[in-house]
Formats: sequence, structure tokens, C-alpha cells
Amino acid sequence: MPNQAGNFNEGLMELGELVCIPNGEPACEKCPLQEICIAKNENLTDVIPVRNQKIKRRKEEKTVFLLEFEGKIAIRKRDKTSLLANMYEFPNIDKKLKKNEIKTVLQSWGLIGNQVEKIGMHHHVFSHIEWNMIGYKIQVNCINSAFMWVKKEEILKKYPIPAAFMPFRDKM
Repeated sequence: MPNQAGNFNEGLMELGELVCIPNGEPACEKCPLQEICIAKNENLTDVIPVRNQKIKRRKEEKTVFLLEFEGKIAIRKRDKTSLLANMYEFPNIDKKLKKNEIKTVLQSWGLIGNQVEKIGMHHHVFSHIEWNMIGYKIQVNCINSAFMWVKKEEILKKYPIPAAFMPFRDKM
């Protein structure tokens, strides 16, 4: 059908998933294309379709900081070459910290936390990386120039926060 390439492709993918069964025995007798199928006609169903090898994901530990000062939350823009390029994120570090280790990181940012609350853990899977994150909501005594300090409503409407950080955004 003209102008329905998407539907055609979707149909082929579904056929492959339900009939060709990439990780199992193909059900060639159910296939409407068996007469023209190279794999069936040349007895290659054990090698076609080619199964992609699973990519081993790198695991990363992260601590996410939901820093709040007078109704404003700290965010920063990710660089343009990294994963989730040019999106906004809550400050975080590549290490899973315990509550008693947070003071040192805050001090390195020129901040003092008045109140520290663990707000949960989250596991986010990308195609090649897994993030295991722990989040803390922290009332701080001042702001610094290392981050953008924006109202909660602005984060919801103006700044694209990646899905990986949504469970923490929901705790604002």
C-alpha cells in the first residue's frame, strides 16, 4: 500500500517475532511467506535470522542530589558530547554515597546541608550502560554559581530532565 511503509515494516517485524522466533524454533508452517523464504527453502532456519550478540552493559553507580534553597532546585546542563547531551540534570556524582559521606561533596561545591533526606534508589537501563542511583534531598544554606537554581515549576515546564532522573524529580 502506498504511503504505509511504517505499517509494512511493523508487519515484517511482528512476523519475525512471532513466526521466525529469533531465539527458538521457527514456525515456518504458519508463515504466509514460506514459499519465498530463503532460510526455509535452503534449510538455513538455524542460522537465519542472524542473532545479534547481547551487548554487555557497563554498570555505573551514581548519587543524585536534589539540592533546594528557598524553593529553588539546583540543576545543570549536561555537556554536548555526553550521554543525554544538552539535557538538564540534577547534580550527581559517579559513586554511590552513604548519608554520612554527603557533607564532603557539598563542601567541595561550597554548600552546607541543613537537612539531608534519602529519597530513594532507582535503576535505569540504557542500551550500553546501567545506572544504579541513590538520591538525597538536601536543604542547603546558600546557592552557588556551579549550578542553575530554578523554581520547581520551571523544571516541570522549561527544562528537559531525562527519564533516568524522573523518580528524583517527582520528589521535589
